[in-house]
Amino acid sequence: MYRLQNRKTTAYVFLAVLVLRIVTVIANYIQYAVNLNNPLIPDSLLRGIRDFSVFTAGCYLVAALLNIVFLATQKLFWPAVLFSILVLVGITVFAPQISTFFLNLSRH
Repeated sequence: MYRLQNRKTTAYVFLAVLVLRIVTVIANYIQYAVNLNNPLIPDSLLRGIRDFSVFTAGCYLVAALLNIVFLATQKLFWPAVLFSILVLVGITVFAPQISTFFLNLSRH
């Protein structure tokens, strides 16, 4: 009983953090889109920013969906938690490298 309750609480906390990160990424993208509405800025830069935002929001969304699956089925707790931690830490630590990858990818 308590074990399931603790797992549910953990899943809800991760879900709340992931949804907050999704909202933050979307808000940052909207802010960039408004501020970068300059004809002198190349389209490749805008594409790179958009691709980075979509990638990070997608990773957060997949992790959030895994937590929702756990809450609905009471299965897959450890994969949901480990993937959530991996996504949160991985994107935070490697954000500069990921954004550089997308900026370089959009130039070609």
